[in-house]
Amino acid sequence: MGTWGTGISSNDTYEDVYAEFFDLYNAGEEAEIISKRLVESNKETIEDEDDCNNFWFALVKAQWDCNNFDSEIFKKVEYIISSGNDIEKWKRLGASNSDLIKRQIVLEKFLDKLKSEKKLTKRRKRKKIKQATFRKGECLTFKLNNGNYGGAIVLEANKNDEYGHNLIAITRINQNKKPDKKTFENSELLIINFGNWKERLAINWYNTLRYKESEDLIEICCELNIRRDFEINNSEFGFASDFKTWIIEIVDNQFQFEKENPKPKLKKKLKEYTNKKWWNLD
Repeated sequence: MGTWGTGISSNDTYEDVYAEFFDLYNAGEEAEIISKRLVESNKETIEDEDDCNNFWFALVKAQWDCNNFDSEIFKKVEYIISSGNDIEKWKRLGASNSDLIKRQIVLEKFLDKLKSEKKLTKRRKRKKIKQATFRKGECLTFKLNNGNYGGAIVLEANKNDEYGHNLIAITRINQNKKPDKKTFENSELLIINFGNWKERLAINWYNTLRYKESEDLIEICCELNIRRDFEINNSEFGFASDFKTWIIEIVDNQFQFEKENPKPKLKKKLKEYTNKKWWNLD
């Protein structure tokens, strides 16, 4: 869970869920259908004890904004806030007393808003196409906490959506000099098993929304030929919006975890995702 403040929307999960809801809403889908789809596609988050509240907060706020409340979801959110469930989670995660006070105030105001009448329904917006941040095949490097260089590669650049998504695979590169093309070609992909992750392949679709915040931390160092194509619709990979949290910090946390814990048993080479599948070769 990437959290940067006490606000209801100050975390990656809320941003991603809320944005996906209105991506679908603006595309013409009905709120009820969108809600069911999001619940179905976010089961991992919903089952995450530390992150599930952010999902429900985003969903209920999106429903409120378009005047399409699900009473059962509202009751769930009301219980989360009124019972102290959310504050207890923040305590368990090590929040300071001052942050707990701020969070409580935010929660109470949020619940009051949900109970108030929404006079104007949020209008559907016409989609504006944005360019992806990186070109397909670009290799990215960045400094890790240990002083070494890490690496990630752009598997796809989606040019036909509102947020300019890139599909980025994080590697296990961890060396004292900038990685070159050969290093990337032979690299192993990062599998994460720290925290609540259970050997998850570190590949996500990243949008352009918050790239500027970490632009100076990432450098394009070389480029590979990616012969395989990836579709964002019905993709097997998840979504993220914060390069620093979901790329650099993921690598730092995984390598730190491995100092005292077993490495993931699952292994994947980058080549498995840069070449076309054997049954779909030219």
